Amino acid sequence: MLCSFCQDAVQKILELVQDDIAHHSSHAGLVRSVEEGCLICCKLQEELARTPIDWGRPIPDPFTYWRLISSHRVDFRLLYVFHSAHYDPDRSGRPVETWNPLFYYSLKAVPRLTTTAGLSGERNASLATVFSDNTGSSQTISQIKDWLETCTKTHVSCNQRRGRTWIPPRLLELCGSDDDPTIRLRNRPEITSDRYLTLSHCWGAIGSQKLRLTAESFESFRRGIAVSDLQQTFQDMADIAARLGFQYFWVDCMCIFQDNAEDWRQQSSVMGKIYANTHLNISATWAANSSEGCFSDRDLSGKLQYIDSLVRGTVESTKWVLTPWNFWGDEVERAPVNLRGWVLQERVLSPRVVHFSETQVYWECRDFRACEAFPNEVLINEGRRDDGIVKRLPSNMISSNDDDKFEDYWIHLTQKYATCDLTFSTDILIAISGVAHEVHKWRPSTYLAGLWSRDLLRGLTWYFLVFHERPESYTAPSWSWASVESQGSSLEYTSPTSEAVYQMDILEAATTLKNSQDPFGEVTDGFIRARVHLAITTFSRRLDYGSDFVLAEAPDDTLELFVAARSASKKWPGFLYFDASDDCHLQETCFVPVYTDIYQGPPGAQPERRQTMHGLLLLRHESSTYRRVGYASVFICDNEYPLHNIPKREITII
Repeated sequence: MLCSFCQDAVQKILELVQDDIAHHSSHAGLVRSVEEGCLICCKLQEELARTPIDWGRPIPDPFTYWRLISSHRVDFRLLYVFHSAHYDPDRSGRPVETWNPLFYYSLKAVPRLTTTAGLSGERNASLATVFSDNTGSSQTISQIKDWLETCTKTHVSCNQRRGRTWIPPRLLELCGSDDDPTIRLRNRPEITSDRYLTLSHCWGAIGSQKLRLTAESFESFRRGIAVSDLQQTFQDMADIAARLGFQYFWVDCMCIFQDNAEDWRQQSSVMGKIYANTHLNISATWAANSSEGCFSDRDLSGKLQYIDSLVRGTVESTKWVLTPWNFWGDEVERAPVNLRGWVLQERVLSPRVVHFSETQVYWECRDFRACEAFPNEVLINEGRRDDGIVKRLPSNMISSNDDDKFEDYWIHLTQKYATCDLTFSTDILIAISGVAHEVHKWRPSTYLAGLWSRDLLRGLTWYFLVFHERPESYTAPSWSWASVESQGSSLEYTSPTSEAVYQMDILEAATTLKNSQDPFGEVTDGFIRARVHLAITTFSRRLDYGSDFVLAEAPDDTLELFVAARSASKKWPGFLYFDASDDCHLQETCFVPVYTDIYQGPPGAQPERRQTMHGLLLLRHESSTYRRVGYASVFICDNEYPLHNIPKREITII
């Protein structure tokens, strides 16, 4: 429910009132609405509890406001709620007097929905929707069927592989009666249809899988296993397959031998094809392990609010849904299964995905996104770089033939990938190899352990915002982001403009593949041979991460990176980021510029011109061979290139 203050504010938002809308006049008034159970005010109180407000100062009246941000479509409103209290962001004792946004909500018009028998009168009155009490209901499955039919019949980009038959080496066949279903493992020659489903799921703790395909269990899988003996996620998967009319489905732990490294290597190399050729991928999005299942009981009263509103100038009332603006991000992007590294490529390559979240089912294909609350379209917060990027496949970009779009797509995808978890760090390249293969099809280029030869200079200038470790086992050359255990972190790249001038000349770059049949998989080594300006750098003290430094010219044509200002003939400020925590103890490294970018300010009496030199921090390995230990940027305050006195030399980076 909504309190009278929120109801009034909603009506004004729907009527496109542009002025700030006064909400509660005091914190006490807000608390009273929270006690009444108001959806918005409860959320507001939660956010205020996390906000460093100086409650010792007088609270302005009004205390909270609503503000309309966007109404770019007649059926959509974006708003935020903010407070006017003094707050102390760094707890320094110097409160700031400003209005501070707390959270964003959206209002979207939806088609009129007919209520369904079986809902309680109270719930029916509050939501007036077709939502059932469980995401495994017949209504939910019916909605999935509608989405699937629309997609397979009308979405061109989602059906590009139709007519090209490819079947996985093994599939699970659903057999037996409806009352006593079983699954049987079938090899490719035994499979009679190319229509199959796939599953994305969280395994849970190592060893928690109840039934896995092994040499010992193989015969049992061949004879048939009762669905009731499976863990809940796999029981639900079999149920979904049966109700959607599919005979076959694929699950990793039951279609790949878990005790045979060679079989795993072979099957993982075609994992991308398995998901790319699926008819529909089922994602147990909310479940943290295989025992929790796909389906969940739900109560949406604290998530959504349906509102009937008679907007001025209209005769008929319109039904709107009020919901948090970031609900796609919270329930899909940052749900447990989508924090798994392997699942990213499963989402990317599957033509369509059904996400079973904790509150409702979401649809995601290459043409559109939807959910039960918004069955015709979900508008997502694409301002977040990890929301919405996944299904923008390169195949959707081919018509533009725009190199920058491909490059940006890969960069954004690896940034999202870096935030995901991998149980084994050695999987870092193979778990995304299917996507790399797909990108290569549309934009041929030599793949180099997570980078592309076509964009190698830009690809080299990556860095992480927090310290990491290098894995114990080799995963990639030091110049690749894949050489660092980046799980759950923020991977950043520099963005050269058209004015960039490159100082590094790449002569040769290559990797050695662990499996010669998979050019996008694991590597055993790699190198880059290049001509560069090589500057010896020293540090005056142990560095904190992301430290400022001063690049100073030294008398012997070397350069020094000083953390604190030192006397020298010239100095240029900058930032540096080490790749691993152990590297910050180094007393001396080398700085190699990759490119210098030029920013030309707007025209005027004194146009601004700034230059930034982006480069790598290297550590000598032997002779003219180096390994990367970090990234640095140098801000050039005049037009003089800091390394003009240092001749280029040829080096190898491993």
